[in-house]
Formats: sequence, structure tokens, C-alpha cells
Amino acid sequence: MSPETGQPLKDQVRKKAIHAVDTAAPTNNGETNHQVLFVGSNSAFTFEKTVLQDGQFAGRTAFIIDPVPPAKNVFPFMGLPFEIRLMVYRDVLVLLSKKYIHGGHRIQPAQFTMVARPLHTKGSSTRRVGIKTTEPELKTIISLLHVDRRIRAEALPIFLGANTFIFGRSALCTIFLDLFATQRNFVKRLEITDKIIIRSARSFSFALANLMHLEELVLPATCLEPDNAVLFEEYFYTAEIMGPLAPGKEYQAVERFMGVLDTKHSCVVCGKVTKKGCGLRRAHPCKHDCCAIVTRLLTDFESELYKVMGWTRREVRE
Repeated sequence: MSPETGQPLKDQVRKKAIHAVDTAAPTNNGETNHQVLFVGSNSAFTFEKTVLQDGQFAGRTAFIIDPVPPAKNVFPFMGLPFEIRLMVYRDVLVLLSKKYIHGGHRIQPAQFTMVARPLHTKGSSTRRVGIKTTEPELKTIISLLHVDRRIRAEALPIFLGANTFIFGRSALCTIFLDLFATQRNFVKRLEITDKIIIRSARSFSFALANLMHLEELVLPATCLEPDNAVLFEEYFYTAEIMGPLAPGKEYQAVERFMGVLDTKHSCVVCGKVTKKGCGLRRAHPCKHDCCAIVTRLLTDFESELYKVMGWTRREVRE
């Protein structure tokens, strides 16, 4: 360590700016006595060693501590009360309209806005996954989530939990959820508009089983055909859902899954879109028995789930 300059040290525990300087001084026997002085602060600063030239302390060692001035025109956002920051996050991160997410495939419509796709580096087999967008509203959100780790930790739960994420295919939904690792648990509403990809259905079901706060999963009516019930088999085998299913607990697992599952049915007569419970929420529900159609779709699919898993309603309820 140079005795002339301070040396900044990283404090991995307290995250403080710490500087150390060698206060080297000669002793009577001609040797040099080295002592290290540590100075720390919550804010960044410069630390300089000098020798006083004038006055009664001339020749004595002195240290100049100069706080680093904050950058100009930078608002101290993290200095706001936590409640105020949450209000800002909700105002900025909650989208006024639902946003579609696609994987950048050529067959996907160009109007889809948010991209979650595998990126392959030229000349390398490394597979990287990322998100990008060309829509100004989403650009603001993505930029905000990358400003600071502390902001990301506070804002991401609101972004994932308050918005509905819509995907053309299930494989793209799985990629999107994998981007956020454990933070994907904040996701509450998902929708698939096209179909479930059979070859990746297992990973899709596994991802769904780990979304402990999922409140709504909307699938197209074609996905609720009886033959498709087997695609969700992994959902009930995933230990994270509630631990290994004990005898008699199978009904609870199916009931939880059916509680979040929904579908959309477009009436061929009036064009109204009906979902589960629309007949209760709407002032003027469709009069062409569409609510009954949706209910029948979900009921038949539930019965097929029991068959796929080798259960029956009578057995599990007893």
C-alpha cells in the first residue's frame, strides 16, 4: 500500500465506502512504523493524505476527506418514503391494456409488442434469453426495472402481479416465466390464445404448478378437449404444489387447478365473449346459453383430469 494515497476497500457486508491509508512514520532505530487508518461512510468520498506546511502543526500528517457531490439533475428516488415509491410503481408499471408476448417467430403477428425469445450468439452454442420491446410504454417499464437492483426488487412484484400476460403459445409462456426464476411467483394472471405445444407441455405444467399466487389461467376452448387433459399430468406430480399427494388429497389438487382455470367462448350469434362467471358479473349476459357452454367445457375437462390421473370423484370424496 502506498503511504501517499488512500486505497478504497469494498465492504461486502455493510455496503459502505471505506478507505484505508498507510500512516507510515520513521522510528528512532531507523525503521519505519506502518499503521493503517480506516475511514468509512455511507456516502462516497475521496480520501487524501498530505503534510501540513504551515502553522504550529507544520510537518504533521493530515488527511483530507471530501464527499463526492451527487450527480446533477438526479432525483433521489430511493430517498422517498416506501409508500410513495409504491404509488409511483403502480402508476408506471400497471398497464392500461393487456399486452401480448411472442417469441419473435416469423409466423407470429407483427403487432405483438413484448418479446421473450432465445438469442443465439453467432459462432457460439450459448443460449441466452432476454426481453425487448419497441413499444414506448413497455420501454419505460423495462428501463425502470433495470435502473437499480433495489428498484427492481420493489417494482418487479407489482409489474408481474398487477398485469395480465398473454401468449400465443404455451412454450413462450414457459420461456417468459423462466426469465424471472423465483420471482415468477408474483405472476397472477396468464392467458394462452393459440395452443399448448405438446413437446413442451410438461415444462409448462411444471411452471404452472410453481406459481403459488396464480389466480387466473385462461386457455382457448380447443385446449380443453378431453384428449388434452393428459398435458397437465405433470402439474399434479410436482411436489411444490402441496407436497406429495396423500390419499384423499387428490380432489384438493384438482379443485385448486380448476379454481384458476378459465376459457373464453365467443358467441356465434351475438359475438359476446363469455368466461366463467360472466353470467353473474354482467348486467346483460349473453342470452344464447354461452354460460352453460363454458360451464360444460370446464366440467367435462375436470372429469377427464380425474381419469388421466387414475382417480374418480367418488373415490377422492369418500
